[in-house]
Amino acid sequence: MITNSYEASNHLDLQECHKQLQLTVQYQKILARILAKIRASVNIESLCSTSCQDICRQLKIERVAIYRFNTDWSGSFLNRLGFAEHPWDALTAFGQDLVWEDSHLQETQGGRYRKNEPFAVADIYDAGHARCHIEVLEQFQIRAYAIAPIFIGAKLWGMLAAYQHSAPRQWYPHEVEFFAQAASHLGVAMQQAENLEQTKQRTAELQDAIARQRALTEVVGNIRSSVNPEIILDTTCQELCKLLKLERAAIYRFNEDWSGEFVSQFGMVEAQRDRIHPFGKNLVWQDTHLQETKGGRYRNNESFVVNDIYQAGHSRCHIDILEQFKIRAYTLAPIFIGPKLWGLIAAYQHSGPRQWAITKWNFSDR
Repeated sequence: MITNSYEASNHLDLQECHKQLQLTVQYQKILARILAKIRASVNIESLCSTSCQDICRQLKIERVAIYRFNTDWSGSFLNRLGFAEHPWDALTAFGQDLVWEDSHLQETQGGRYRKNEPFAVADIYDAGHARCHIEVLEQFQIRAYAIAPIFIGAKLWGMLAAYQHSAPRQWYPHEVEFFAQAASHLGVAMQQAENLEQTKQRTAELQDAIARQRALTEVVGNIRSSVNPEIILDTTCQELCKLLKLERAAIYRFNEDWSGEFVSQFGMVEAQRDRIHPFGKNLVWQDTHLQETKGGRYRNNESFVVNDIYQAGHSRCHIDILEQFKIRAYTLAPIFIGPKLWGLIAAYQHSGPRQWAITKWNFSDR
């Protein structure tokens, strides 16, 4: 009798092991299919959408979401996809760019997830959560959940989260393992997507820089082919405005006492800005700093870039002058004739701040 009971128990154990093995194989096949789709995604948004949809379908989860940490360890949901019955699929609280404030994760800088630990809760009322934590979960009508960390390299980037709204859910070990593996592979795919995007951006910047250099070479050629100084100055301003999409380019010439004046100006701006009264030929701009320092930094052939006059640390009197000409951003480069600092070439933005891609101009003739 004891033998028969032992054999029956052993038989049940074998059946359970066989069942678990079959489930593991099945989940590995599902994971392989999901990973194939993830790797085919070309950007982060597509990657998130594909992952959430496929995991929801394959694991029959009511909702899967991707949460990204900010630098201060707050965070927001980037993407959500729910396959819940009504009314769970219409929860207004869930959506893209949803901010979820979690003081524990902020205070612990990611908590357990920094150690690459997944976490599953079958029922929020049996998990020992603090009352305030339960209230947050209740706000989103969450009854059970499983979370796995997403790493990009060594950095905890965010979390992959599965939510059950309608009732508690028993998360089996193979499901939690599946979820952790999906999050791991998702992090690798995100890294690849980011690298691809950075490569595309660097390629575009390089192509843009090459195009600018070619156009600049052409501008310099046009300048040198001119024999009339006035035509040279006007051509330079016009071509630079077109080349760099500037709102205004101007040329400033130093006098013997290091005062100076604008000798040419050209603006590609809206009509109301094009009629800014102070701008024009022979406009005198008194700059005591340039006079006192005999050209300042520009004597050393240095350019100067300001993306926003209110963020540049300028003195109040300097800002007052720039405001008089309705200038919000600018960049300046020296013009040399031989060893002599002849003047400056200036690019101005009136409509708002501008992030200048220009690091150095060279209009010297030495």
